[in-house]
Amino acid sequence: MAVTVSVILVTHDRPASLSRAVRSVLAQSRPAAQVVIVNDGDHEVSPDLLDEIERSPSALRTVHQDRPCLPAARNAGLAAAEADVLLLLDDDHELPRDYLARLAGLYEADPEGAVDAISGLVVEPGRARPSRLWRTMMRAAGHLRWRPRRCVARSRPLPEALQGRLVATRYLTGGATSMRRAMARSIGYDEGLGGYALGEDREFSYRATRRFAIYQAPGLLMVHHGEPSQRPDDRTYGRMIVRNYLRLASRAIEEGCGKWVAVGWNLAGLALAHAAFAIGGRRRRYHWDVLCGMAAQAIAECGLRIAEFGWRVADLRASFNPQSAFRHTQSPRVLLLLSRFDSGGAERIALDLMGRLGERGAAVGAAAMYGGGQWSDRFARAAAFCCDGLARGRWDAWSIARTARLIHRERVDAVVIVDAVKNAMLAGMWGAALSGRAVRLLLWCHACPGHQLSGRMGGFVGRLRRTAGRLDRIVCVAAWQRRELERLGVAGEKMTVISNGVDLERFGRRHDEDARTGALRTRRELGLPQEAFVLVQVANYWPEKDPAWLLDAMAMVTGGGEVCSAAVGRPQTANDQEAADASAGKAHGKPSVGFQHGTHLHLALVGRGMDSPAVKQAIAARGLEDAVTPAGYRDDVPAWLGAADAFVLASAHETQSLAAMEAMAAGLPVIVADIPGFGDLVEHERTGLKCRPGDADDLADCIRRLAGDRQLCGRLAAAARDVAQDWDVRLAADRWLAVLGDAGIPARD
Repeated sequence: MAVTVSVILVTHDRPASLSRAVRSVLAQSRPAAQVVIVNDGDHEVSPDLLDEIERSPSALRTVHQDRPCLPAARNAGLAAAEADVLLLLDDDHELPRDYLARLAGLYEADPEGAVDAISGLVVEPGRARPSRLWRTMMRAAGHLRWRPRRCVARSRPLPEALQGRLVATRYLTGGATSMRRAMARSIGYDEGLGGYALGEDREFSYRATRRFAIYQAPGLLMVHHGEPSQRPDDRTYGRMIVRNYLRLASRAIEEGCGKWVAVGWNLAGLALAHAAFAIGGRRRRYHWDVLCGMAAQAIAECGLRIAEFGWRVADLRASFNPQSAFRHTQSPRVLLLLSRFDSGGAERIALDLMGRLGERGAAVGAAAMYGGGQWSDRFARAAAFCCDGLARGRWDAWSIARTARLIHRERVDAVVIVDAVKNAMLAGMWGAALSGRAVRLLLWCHACPGHQLSGRMGGFVGRLRRTAGRLDRIVCVAAWQRRELERLGVAGEKMTVISNGVDLERFGRRHDEDARTGALRTRRELGLPQEAFVLVQVANYWPEKDPAWLLDAMAMVTGGGEVCSAAVGRPQTANDQEAADASAGKAHGKPSVGFQHGTHLHLALVGRGMDSPAVKQAIAARGLEDAVTPAGYRDDVPAWLGAADAFVLASAHETQSLAAMEAMAAGLPVIVADIPGFGDLVEHERTGLKCRPGDADDLADCIRRLAGDRQLCGRLAAAARDVAQDWDVRLAADRWLAVLGDAGIPARD
């Protein structure tokens, strides 16, 4: 499969360098699909240069940044690029003629998408070699190296065609970085590293290596002419060294207190080197100004830390004042503590519940242990108070102090820890203990304790047994989950069950216009085939929700996109079909398009990661490109459900699937696996169909039955819709208020 490449050039008032870099891109033996020029300088890009690009086979896009900031300019370039692979260049780089061809060849040798980013090497032929003493002092300053422990590339097998050509790395060379577009969309440069942005490549690399497989290609070389950068004056540069080193360590490294020892060693070594050369070097003035800037910023940082520590001590002392402790506010104040504000089922339930509890007089806030989640803006808008990023790293002990400060400042009455994540439980329990308030602790447990899970859940159950004494309530989402936890030794008297809630107004509403016309219009807007029996699966791409099982069933059922002749159901007459259509439309209150047997079958995969290269490769391997739409993450899930004829969820394990509940509330017949997580939701042959987990043949038979029997679809959907009325999120909010009252939080007007 051919790979297209977008070249992103970031420039700042260096027209001659930019012209040389652009001409090296246009001279490539394999043309770039797109050239993106991001200009954050005061001078416009030469019109002659732009005309030259427009005459080439490459598409042109220019972006102007008002703020001179290299990370912001690179983020703008990544957002504007549209090709499969994005190559970041500085304007003083020059590419060999075959560079893009060799780079694209590396990505094309990896059709499974195992390689997320590739960094080339940079040669600087005109750069003067530093003195031996300076090199020795720099090596000493960097002797204690700090870097992320987790490196995805070292744990992921490299394709055979790339072995010996790529080397796993934790660092992407600045100005020679390439990455897949999916990676660029999910991670960006830190715009807090302003100005010249010393260390922006290292900060980006250290965050990327924990989630993506990044490699270095030793044979991929480009020339760096090393022209004067747009660096500020030397004293500002010295300040930037200290500030950016500290920011880099606090945001991109997770190794705890040891990293600060390494950072202190690095900065002390740099300061000593500049001090030595300020006394006896050739560029004494430069080294002296850099040293002064470093010292000034170090003093400022120390002052800030001392002031923050003093404020915390004073605030902690005030929190133990009996006159201020547990002062009741007008409404109960509840804090939901999550791992991250991501687009998952538990997060969506939390958002709905926050709004409904707010309608009932409670002030509900939200906090995430780790910042940068996909739904951070949503939580910020919905919460009465919000904090995104209590922890700066995986083992950040200060997250407990930040949690205690948040609980005390916001006068929180109850902390609800969403799921038994280790760091969230530690921060929630110890933060509540140190806040000086009589805070109630509740655990909202979404985790599945079933035998289907791997050994990592043993740690979850053990942690729950050890901490149950500190918790006031453990709220389970399903009765079977409570029974399993009791069997595993968790205190049953502290557990209660509150089922997940569904926003029936959003998922169960009816359109006033003709239902059939509305469904066809929605399909046209979403790019779904008009005359097809459409199945939809809503699930994020996790190992337990790998769509391979479902795709195997689709391959068995379809032949070029049509339902196979093995579909259940006798040939229907026109009267039979008309009666079935009327029954189905009346039964489940959603568009009934009236499909005939043998018509096309189509599957839509909705969810984060369902549009990844691995999923698309799996679809292509089964020849299902015309029968499956990998939609990926979507905000308009009700529209996809409204355009579908049935819902399927091929999941190996679930605690209580919110996606299946929403589909049933929307009036869809459902197909799910016969696992404990669906035991309380779906009754086989009455509210849906169940198949054996992992059995593609059984799943294919269920799909054939629904696609071939419209009356069955209508009967199952009507029963599912009736059952879903008990899952109203407003009822869940009332149950939560009752639980908070039982835990000692009185409801207030």
